Amino acid sequence: MYNRESSTYCNKSCKHWWLLVLHYITFLKTRKEPLFCKTDLLSTSTPALGIFPRLQQQVTSLIWYTRKKHHGIFPRLQQQVTSLIWYTRKKHHKESVTPETYIKIIDEFLKPYDNLSPSIYVDCKVTKPKSNQYCMFSRTDLGPCGKDGYGYKIDKPCIYLKLNKLRYWRPEYKSDETKPKKGINSTGRQTTDINSSRGPFFKDYFFPFDGSRWYRSPLIGIQFENLNRGFVIGVKCFAKASTTNLQNKLLHTATVFLYIDVN
Repeated sequence: MYNRESSTYCNKSCKHWWLLVLHYITFLKTRKEPLFCKTDLLSTSTPALGIFPRLQQQVTSLIWYTRKKHHGIFPRLQQQVTSLIWYTRKKHHKESVTPETYIKIIDEFLKPYDNLSPSIYVDCKVTKPKSNQYCMFSRTDLGPCGKDGYGYKIDKPCIYLKLNKLRYWRPEYKSDETKPKKGINSTGRQTTDINSSRGPFFKDYFFPFDGSRWYRSPLIGIQFENLNRGFVIGVKCFAKASTTNLQNKLLHTATVFLYIDVN
């Protein structure tokens, strides 16, 4: 019911209700023809799969940005509680989120992967790490998603997949034939417009996580190219269990929505 003191209806402000409606509108628009991607990581546990970047109080993941210089709807980031990540080039607006906002977030996210000491980190593709050494993962492993700007200034934004640090968890395979050997499997409208790094699957030599501060989690960078403005694109990424019936063993799913406004 309406609360006059807090100006809320059912404990939600008008802005929160507007964002909730926007979320379901985008969901319904993409329901029939989403763009799906999956990582064929075969595991026996349930490490959480996360998608970055996310703004500070973001709880879901619609990415929305526009080139319209006079667009008048700009939700306040501090109160953002639905699946809306967006940015605009309207820099003079006090509530604008520019590409630089996301670039700064990703800079901080990737900072631990810079200046890796060769005495601590080794290339595990060719060298087995010794005691107190760890597999190296650097920005160069992310391809274009590891370079300055991360595609946000040229309307080719990157997102990043990461498994949470589940201590002592290690992927297990029934045989060499069940190990992931190909990259993201995509179906939907713009499957050719995905540029992904590292396979894209998480190499088993990065696991397990032993709790050390020197450990660096592997990432998968996904860049979206030639996105059509005016269309909502939904992307679902998931890891699967190493069982006989893979289709029914969804372990964890992360979803992101992208929308570029029409000029």
